[in-house]
Amino acid sequence: MKLPTRADTHITESESWKVLAAKAPKTWVLRELTERDYGIDAYIEICSANNEVTGDFFLAQLKGTERVIQWQNEAPPKPRYFTFSGTEISTVNYWMRLGVPVFLLVVECNTNRIFFANIKEQVRSRYGEFLRQDSFGFKMIEAAELGTPGGDIFMKCEYELEKEFTDCQSKAVTLLCNWQKYLDFIEAHSCLDYHMELEPEDELHFIHIYRTCNALAAWLGIDWNIRSIKQLYSDEATHFGQGCALHNYSLNEVLPQLNAKTIEVLRELFKLVMVTERDYWEEKNPVVSRLCSNFWHNQRNYPSIFPNPAP
Repeated sequence: MKLPTRADTHITESESWKVLAAKAPKTWVLRELTERDYGIDAYIEICSANNEVTGDFFLAQLKGTERVIQWQNEAPPKPRYFTFSGTEISTVNYWMRLGVPVFLLVVECNTNRIFFANIKEQVRSRYGEFLRQDSFGFKMIEAAELGTPGGDIFMKCEYELEKEFTDCQSKAVTLLCNWQKYLDFIEAHSCLDYHMELEPEDELHFIHIYRTCNALAAWLGIDWNIRSIKQLYSDEATHFGQGCALHNYSLNEVLPQLNAKTIEVLRELFKLVMVTERDYWEEKNPVVSRLCSNFWHNQRNYPSIFPNPAP
């Protein structure tokens, strides 16, 4: 008697979901999408550590392989990786248009290991290659393994950075248009009488500069070792009373640090636009690309930003 046969692909798909359910952080709520496949298999919502539903979520394409992954090596200290090839450009275009982070999850079914890649970040960093191909391969690094302490932290960081991408693009434009004004403000308000309160507009200007550069530093992977605005106000309350405006007492300490971080953020932003994601910015935001190019290729004209200009 002839009976239906379960396809190997269906078996692999089921195994992949089992591995994902076992390896996913406890803060994740997994929702399988059952509609026709347009390149998205799962809607994954992220809860807080105390199980609050936050509204944070990302989309995922889940792929399984029965083959043993063949790891490749790059020059140290870069991690081992393998390439998941063959994703159609039309599918990648669809992922890039989605308004939330999208991740590729690849399950090695023989070992029950699952690796992830931030789809949009990889496309941006290899945009020239992306434009020339009919299909695209995603680099899956060994450190990006879900269900491991380091991998889960890495995943959280990748999600947070990608979630903030659009907002940080806007902040990057703001900084590029106003960096000289920011540095002039810092210089003008440094080393003043520490008993003096800031005027409200100056207080708002300081907070704006701080928050803009703080957000961009996190996005660009720059350590931020300046006291938080919340801590500044707390210290002000201790010295001058609750509900007071900021005083130069706080700014005299913070402004030199903020000046250095603003310059560091600028340098890393130029590097992002001109090196790491050059093709992407040339295509998607050519005005920003041209502006950064002017700085990058004329570094000697901006000694405050590039104290050691490239030859």
